Amino acid sequence: MDVPDFAVDWASFPSDDELISLSQVMDIPTQQLVDMPCVTRDNKGRFCSPVKQADLENIQKCSVPIKTRNNNKWALNLWKDWVDNRNSKPETYFEKGKLIPTDINTLNDEELQFWLQRFIVEIRRKDGTNYPPNTLVQIVSGLQRYIKNDCNRNNVHILRDDDEKFSTFRKILDSEMKRPTSLGFGTKVKSCEPVLPEEEKVMWDKGVFSMNTAEGLSNAIFFYNGKAFAFRGMEQHKCVEAEQFEILTDQKNKRKFIRFTPRIQKNSQGGLKRKNVTITPIEHYEQPDNERCLVKMYDYYLSLIPRKGFLYKKPLTTTVTDESQHPRFSAANITFNKLSQMFKKFYQQAGLSIEGRTISNHSGRVTCCTTLYNDGFSDKAVTSRSAHRSNAVQKYQRELFSIKDSVSKSLGPPEINDIKTTGTQEDNDEIQEIKKLKTCVNQDVPSSANNTLEIIIPDCVNKVVLRKKDKTVTVEI
Repeated sequence: MDVPDFAVDWASFPSDDELISLSQVMDIPTQQLVDMPCVTRDNKGRFCSPVKQADLENIQKCSVPIKTRNNNKWALNLWKDWVDNRNSKPETYFEKGKLIPTDINTLNDEELQFWLQRFIVEIRRKDGTNYPPNTLVQIVSGLQRYIKNDCNRNNVHILRDDDEKFSTFRKILDSEMKRPTSLGFGTKVKSCEPVLPEEEKVMWDKGVFSMNTAEGLSNAIFFYNGKAFAFRGMEQHKCVEAEQFEILTDQKNKRKFIRFTPRIQKNSQGGLKRKNVTITPIEHYEQPDNERCLVKMYDYYLSLIPRKGFLYKKPLTTTVTDESQHPRFSAANITFNKLSQMFKKFYQQAGLSIEGRTISNHSGRVTCCTTLYNDGFSDKAVTSRSAHRSNAVQKYQRELFSIKDSVSKSLGPPEINDIKTTGTQEDNDEIQEIKKLKTCVNQDVPSSANNTLEIIIPDCVNKVVLRKKDKTVTVEI
């Protein structure tokens, strides 16, 4: 682990004869960390020491994302559990004259297709319900990766249309995916919801976000990493470092801006398959008229923590009695457990209910896409922040209630009116004039220069009733 180039200024700490606890050391304010020259190691030559076979195997494992490795392990364990259960049934032995091997790699192609058909039809969740259609594909994909990558059987392509050896299994899988959908399983997708603009305002008003307190400033940095820079849940939050953020000046436009340079992401892993995928920095320009300008906020926060190392430092609870004092942060990092509950904490501190809603740290990314979408920005502008490389960005865009209400009104049946448009064309024209008159009188009309309202009365009207506050005047024409 690399140690930041900072050392502790012990001048303000107890003397040598006083004991210091571990918690005291971890709560050292970062303002008491002083910059020290970097100690470089001796140059041992151009090449590294010889690597061992175990090291190479670990490097090979790291080429596969951890979520993919976990999915493979889960699918393989599910297969083993099914085999144990199936082998306890007498039907299993009579079908092939032998029990199913626990290691799926020992099956030849014919046996593999035979047992996979029964496996995909018989598996259920632990509560006995059906797996959603996409989960069935993930299970088969996990087994495929194990057979192909871990067992080096490169000629096995279970899900490829051009592999005729598994064509019957694919038909069974297709049918099994349609069956849960017809019963309603997997039709309700659980997805994160965005933070609404009025909720964000309440969080500022209640002090959940603040430029004056350490916790409020830390909360704001976490929230806007999601909203402004589209962080993915905990994936980016838990590995982001302070040096990824730079405060620069656009000399041409005379404006400061934040430049955030992402590193390895879900869709930008690097390596041979994605060697041509470039990671584009995100630039956020200052808004001088906004007192809560993000450029000022990030510049302020970065000045209070070390410029190298983990971004989220533990805020210290101190009472600011003087305007010259600043929020203070510990040398210790905020734990991952606390970071995983940040968005729920924001709602709790603001007194906002999330009952019946799906709110998590991924809501920041959803808020980014939703805000830009509802403000009329193009998909290209949205993806410049979210870094989506496909149409998946549309899954993150949520319409505001006003848009949903307008769409519902446009597609609904016609409203019931007191006046029915039946009769001759001349009568219908007069009725339309009356509707226009009714609309004109009911709405707020701006006052003219001489405080006079002029109304054109249709020929079919013989009496006009005028009301103003508590006065009523009837005029016969």
